[in-house]
Amino acid sequence: MSSVTESQPQPPEAASQAEPAAAPQVQSESQPPLQAAAHSEKRPPLFKWSHPTGSGRIDIAVWDKTIQTDSGERVLYHVTCQRSYRRQQDGGYENTGIFWHTDLLVLAHGLQVVFDRIKELQRGEPF
Repeated sequence: MSSVTESQPQPPEAASQAEPAAAPQVQSESQPPLQAAAHSEKRPPLFKWSHPTGSGRIDIAVWDKTIQTDSGERVLYHVTCQRSYRRQQDGGYENTGIFWHTDLLVLAHGLQVVFDRIKELQRGEPF
């Protein structure tokens, strides 16, 4: 069994777009209306790491977000982890953020691979 890391090509302007919010935002009257087009498109992850398990697979995805700081633009990375498993009722697959103890070493290895890849992308930037 081998692990797979996938990179998603993105145009340069995609890196500067903000990622859609995970939860709905509440607007007050003093805030300008949200741009519907900017929040309607979902961006794919920057890259993914995946490893098969006995009942499914473990997937780790990395997204990037460019923010403006006092010292200029900075790219932040955030990571999600999930495990897929086969449903007994119909044989289909379901995703969860809950891991079995037998998944932990695979998950730890995947997180190390993802960490190393992010550090390569951040060369020259502060930790």
